Amino acid sequence: MAPTDDEEFKLRVYTGDVSLLGPAEQFLKVLVDIPFAFKRMDAFSFMASFSEDTSTLKDAFESSEAACKELRSSHLFRKLLEVVLKTGNHMNVGTFHGGADAFKLDTLLNLSDVKGTDGKTALLHFAVQEIIRSEGVHAARMAREQVSISSLTTSSLGSFDLTEDPPQEVLTNTAANLGHRLVRTKEFLNTGMKSLEEQNGFHCFLKSFVEHAETDIAVSCRLPTSELSSALIW
Repeated sequence: MAPTDDEEFKLRVYTGDVSLLGPAEQFLKVLVDIPFAFKRMDAFSFMASFSEDTSTLKDAFESSEAACKELRSSHLFRKLLEVVLKTGNHMNVGTFHGGADAFKLDTLLNLSDVKGTDGKTALLHFAVQEIIRSEGVHAARMAREQVSISSLTTSSLGSFDLTEDPPQEVLTNTAANLGHRLVRTKEFLNTGMKSLEEQNGFHCFLKSFVEHAETDIAVSCRLPTSELSSALIW
């Protein structure tokens, strides 16, 4: 809701009767006389939500790490990757994509979209059947015990949209947004606030916040502070 640069300029140079302005303009007329008022509020907003944002980010990264660890130790997941790679190479034989040694993990999100000639059977169904066939009855029984296929109902998958950003990408974007806001706040502290030579409560609090925020973000993102600093500079 902050005024544009042009609106702010007009408010600054207005010398007429303030009572002739509307309530919003009267309020902003006073506000624009406070040095860097809107940048201060942006910094306040960042500081107010910072603790909750970093806590949520930390929990999300921990969950992601746990999920990755579980997947890396899963024999059936390795088998799924093998089946998908072999099937993809068979489908692309004689083309530039044939004979691949690997594929991107986000390809797995499209397994349910690739349909057979009947228009019903998806590549995902074929992959599961191949795993059951190659692993035998024992593996199939273990898979049923670990994950109940019947629980994957339409209602539980109805809100999943392949056009949306993958969860890991959302996590990365959230971390990047925190980093960019920190950079913006540091620039404000080292330029705008420094030019005022203020030593009031806000200045001291903002300085203390910036000094600790980078470490907090690094801990939440499971990164060494040096790596985060390099990423923010880049």
